Amino acid sequence: MSTRLQRFLAGGFPLALIIAGVTSAFAATVSISDAPMANGTGTQIKPNVMFVLDDSGSMRNTFIPDLVESFASSTASERRYGYVSAACNGVYYNPKIIYRPPVKADGTSYPAASFVAAKVDGFDASATATVVDLRTNFR
Repeated sequence: MSTRLQRFLAGGFPLALIIAGVTSAFAATVSISDAPMANGTGTQIKPNVMFVLDDSGSMRNTFIPDLVESFASSTASERRYGYVSAACNGVYYNPKIIYRPPVKADGTSYPAASFVAAKVDGFDASATATVVDLRTNFR
């Protein structure tokens, strides 16, 4: 063995053992809390959850995104492609999608909608619910 290698092994190996021993002392198991530590007073931080409802005027729009508004016009015959196409208007009817009635809290489905007698409020189960004929009254 060369002298260089002997010196390296003589000095480096004990140093490596010392470093390994020191790091293993720091590798003790740690108990991590599953609750926020807050400020140490024992009180827990409440969840930060927000429930937001948007009732602004834009919720009445029949188009998404906002740019589609420029495609709208006053008469159906003048409407441009983008406004009356699911490809450009995200809330326009898409014939490739099967629209199923929503499910009630008890697990049963609401009745199927009718195009000629669509309820203004689809969740109104009363017999006197306001309906609209979408063939002639789509806004």
